[in-house]
Amino acid sequence: MEHQNLLKPVYVLTSTVLATMLLTHGAQRVSAQSAYFGSIAGTVQDPSGAAVPGADLTVRNLANSSTQNISSDATGTYEIRNLIPGSYEIVAAKYGFNNATVRLVLDARQQVRKDLRLELRTLETVPAMVLFSVATFVIFHFALNRATIAGQLAAGILTATLLFASQLAVNRLFVAEREQGGFDGFLLAPVDRSALLVAKALALLLFLIVLEVIAVPAFALLLLGPSIGPPLGGLVVLLRKIPVVARMI
Repeated sequence: MEHQNLLKPVYVLTSTVLATMLLTHGAQRVSAQSAYFGSIAGTVQDPSGAAVPGADLTVRNLANSSTQNISSDATGTYEIRNLIPGSYEIVAAKYGFNNATVRLVLDARQQVRKDLRLELRTLETVPAMVLFSVATFVIFHFALNRATIAGQLAAGILTATLLFASQLAVNRLFVAEREQGGFDGFLLAPVDRSALLVAKALALLLFLIVLEVIAVPAFALLLLGPSIGPPLGGLVVLLRKIPVVARMI
């Protein structure tokens, strides 16, 4: 009994020393890790410089492909901590904007500030469809080596060109929903599922109407006219009157 009482202080002292060593070692490891990791912070802005809250950011390590997902706060600010040194890619996405992508190199103990600017989503599909149609008409004009065409040949060229041009619109119909989680939001909304298909069908119809308004006159100028010189001049004048296309000329 007396022997146990004599050893009790030894046990207490030994336990205290071991606990202190473990706590000290853990604190040193945390301090070493904090000194090793870096961080990336910044602000997500629109073209006017205003903050964009709720933007989804994906940070990907290019070496091991590991990712972290965060969102910008009410002031458009974001911060990612405890990142190992290396090369990173940051992708910011927000509905109604084009995705912004930046790449950077993060060193140990470095705090990098990287602001991201989101550009408003513009009409990208219609100009691509128009340019594809016009280029196809020009190719057919020189390939056939005819001043004019008519009948089934003319109808076939026009139909095939409009059909292939419309595929550009079809491929772009669901890009925003697929890239920015629009499908998930639509499934959570209390609306009929067929409403999305109806809306996309109407959008495709609008694309085709705009395409035909431009492509049919271009077809007449390039393939139904007597000469290539005057039609090209008239086509340029026609395209310049369209604001969306005029910015591309």
